[in-house]
Amino acid sequence: MPFFDKVALVEFHRSFAADSTPFTKAYVTRSSDTFSRIKMLGNPGEVIPCSLSLVWELKTDPRRPFLKILQLDSTGWLKQAP
Repeated sequence: MPFFDKVALVEFHRSFAADSTPFTKAYVTRSSDTFSRIKMLGNPGEVIPCSLSLVWELKTDPRRPFLKILQLDSTGWLKQAP
């Protein structure tokens, strides 16, 4: 993953258990409003309930696609209507 100093890693878990194994991960730009909003929900390493919109990032390196966080949709499990 290029530009590790500019992105943050978010891991996705199936439960709130601190020792639960992540089932996937995505990246978000550290300087983005989305990252700031996610940071306000909890501390690094905590499992935080929220809904996020994701997209496959294919432009950086088409041979190594990764999930990119587009936005924070809600601070709960279900996506809220706009």
